[in-house]
Amino acid sequence: MKQPPSPQVSVTPALRVWVLGLACVSVAVGATLVALGASLANPWVVVALALGSAVAERGTVRLTRTTELTISPVLMLFAAVLMGPLAGGLVGAASELGEAELLDENSGRHPRLKWLTYTSTRFLVGVSMGLVAQMVQT
Repeated sequence: MKQPPSPQVSVTPALRVWVLGLACVSVAVGATLVALGASLANPWVVVALALGSAVAERGTVRLTRTTELTISPVLMLFAAVLMGPLAGGLVGAASELGEAELLDENSGRHPRLKWLTYTSTRFLVGVSMGLVAQMVQT
């Protein structure tokens, strides 16, 4: 199904700073987790969940012209609860690799800016899920 054309989005310097800041926070959170000893319990399972999450991102359900749903957050939740915040963050970030608009230069949007924003926020959400799961388990 062909998507309707998107309106041209202007990128302001403030938007670029926001996205760069978001990405820096994500990298800092990831580095902090590693420095505090977080590890991937089973790297192969994390890779499998990350691949599944990227594939699941391709299978969306369109609710309205501007709203789509996907099941990729469920895989992020599995990783976060079963293997910790770092795994949850990585699976969440990897889900954006399945985003179809990432490779579409004719969308009228800025796909790389969108990718960096969504990847950073999904990483932070996955980490948050894992941290909450750890707090509940203790």
